[in-house]
Parts: sequence; C-alpha cells; structure tokens
Amino acid sequence: MRILAWITAVGWESCVDALAGLPAREITLLHVADPIVHGAGLLGRHPPPDHYGQLAVLAANELLDAAAERLGATPATVHRIAATGRPEEIVTGACSGADVLVLARSGRRPGPHSLEHATRFIVDHAPCTVVLTWP
Repeated sequence: MRILAWITAVGWESCVDALAGLPAREITLLHVADPIVHGAGLLGRHPPPDHYGQLAVLAANELLDAAAERLGATPATVHRIAATGRPEEIVTGACSGADVLVLARSGRRPGPHSLEHATRFIVDHAPCTVVLTWP
C-alpha cells in the first residue's frame, strides 16, 4: 500500500501515529509551504527579505525529519517532499499515485469548522482513501 501523509505544523504527530498502524509498502511525507510573494511589504513600505524562502525550506526539512524519526523508518522506506505552492493543488496532485492519504484536521473545534479551506478541499477532492486525524 502506498501512503501519502500531508505533514503540517499542526497535527503532524497524529498523522505519523496513524501511519504507524497502517500496512505500508511505501510512505511519502509531504510538506507544503505557502508561496513567498515578493512585492511590497506592510503598507507598501518594505519588501520582505529574500531569506524567507530559505527559512521556509529549512523549517519544512526539519519537520519532515522529525516526522520520519517519530515514524522510526529508515530513509530508504520513506520519501520526503518539501514543496511550495497551494496545498490544494499539490496535495491532491500527489494523491494520484497513493492508495491512502493521511492528514490532520486544521483546528480543534468540533464539526465542520475543524477543517480550514485547504483541508476541506483536499478531503473532498482526494482520489484515494482519506484518513483524517485530530491534532
């Protein structure tokens, strides 16, 4: 079984714990950072520093490393992808080769408010089985 896990800052631990209970042949850990929009800063005064993109990549790699370590898997059995863009597009696109998608809810409120826009879109449009965990 090929499993894709969308690793976010909120709830990545519950995703990894859910992965541990699934029979996986191949695991892909995916982190999606928001795109860095270069342009005017606050009220058009200052543009954002160029190092924001580098910091996002470092944070993504640290999060993916922590998830792989918690999973206890060797690098040969776990693939790590750090992407930048709209999560709706990247995660649903990555699901095309997966049998199961594991992701965490966006918030702790019960009901439909526990899913933010991107998470709701992915749950509704994923072309595979979805495992949704509480953060």
